[in-house]
Amino acid sequence: MHRKYTGYIRNDITPFFGERAPIDAVTQDRDAAWIVFLEQDKGNAPKTIANKHGFLSGGLRAAVEQRPTPVPFNPCTSTRLPTKYPTEIDIVDDDEWELFELLIGNRWRPHAEFGLVSMARPSEVGALLVRDVNPVSCAVRINKAWKDGGSRLELGKPETARGIRTVSVPLVTLDRLDLSRDPDELLFCTKHGTRSPRATSTRTVGGQGFLIEMHRSWTC
Repeated sequence: MHRKYTGYIRNDITPFFGERAPIDAVTQDRDAAWIVFLEQDKGNAPKTIANKHGFLSGGLRAAVEQRPTPVPFNPCTSTRLPTKYPTEIDIVDDDEWELFELLIGNRWRPHAEFGLVSMARPSEVGALLVRDVNPVSCAVRINKAWKDGGSRLELGKPETARGIRTVSVPLVTLDRLDLSRDPDELLFCTKHGTRSPRATSTRTVGGQGFLIEMHRSWTC
């Protein structure tokens, strides 16, 4: 998480406001212009802009609470952010999946199929334990995920409260998994029982986007 925030400062805040800009350089007008910069010049999506703006606003809110305060108010509180419109779901058809599966090593095919049908983030799938799967009801409990802890990944809660959920996975997919192992073992792991290197992404993608994202990981 620390790397993400330092990246915001280095790549998004400093290039626009300046390396030595005082804290009061962030005005309502400049903040609105920064949003345009992120959207048009950087090509950021609405959710990414909201994350970066929330980071800047949080820093200014903390400054306002200091005594004596270096700024009288937070200029970011009333800034209008771009609206996020849901994109149409792109469904993977049978031919696309069969072709993609041929490119994956046998060991990782159940993992990749589980990720597709569950629509869970790779960081959530990689954190699942054997006991999180009910082979009778086909219910899978998702209540944890791998997080960026700076120098290493750490196990924590999903990104939002809504991320704690139970999903249903087809029995044919669960039949490809070894659920007879120790309940506290990772459901998907390396041959040494350690965390899968494919458990690092927090993105949720579907359809052809899923195939593109997963091809980068599963064919290496």
